[in-house]
Amino acid sequence: MKNFFTIIGGMGTEATEVFIHILNERTPAKRDQDYLDYILVNHATVPDRTDYILDHSKPDPFIPLAEDIKQQSRLHPDFFVIPCNTAHYRFDDLQSMTDIPILHMPRETVKDIPNYVPNAKRVGLIATKGTLHDASMIKRSKMPGMNWLSQMRKPLIKPWSSSMMTSKKKIRWTPDSITRFFRRW
Repeated sequence: MKNFFTIIGGMGTEATEVFIHILNERTPAKRDQDYLDYILVNHATVPDRTDYILDHSKPDPFIPLAEDIKQQSRLHPDFFVIPCNTAHYRFDDLQSMTDIPILHMPRETVKDIPNYVPNAKRVGLIATKGTLHDASMIKRSKMPGMNWLSQMRKPLIKPWSSSMMTSKKKIRWTPDSITRFFRRW
């Protein structure tokens, strides 16, 4: 296969499923052959990223992620995608293991905010405790005039976002519903 990418997923499996659904939904395909070529590694047994970030005595998710990067690099994808934001904690270490670019989804998202909301003054961040603790997405993405709203600054959001991320219900959030939620805070 040529012109393909690899998705290192499974952290969580349902988040990977949503990523792939959105990816396929936004691909202008009229027939099967119009969709993007990719390989999915659904590595659901990768140790919990948040547990490790908060307590380095816990199992390190870097070890299996590094193995995934090494194995998949032998196939020569054009790039890698890791849908789990919290897995980006060791992004630089993972990238140093391969010449194949790994898309840093949190950084790309932050860079793209002005394209969607040019006059944004406040940006809401719903994330795991691990991502908030590390806050690499915010630290490395200082944007003039932009104020970050997150669970760390607004603890009342925490119970809502935690239950949203672990809910058995299939919640379909839209930009409008998320905007309405954050306007209350």
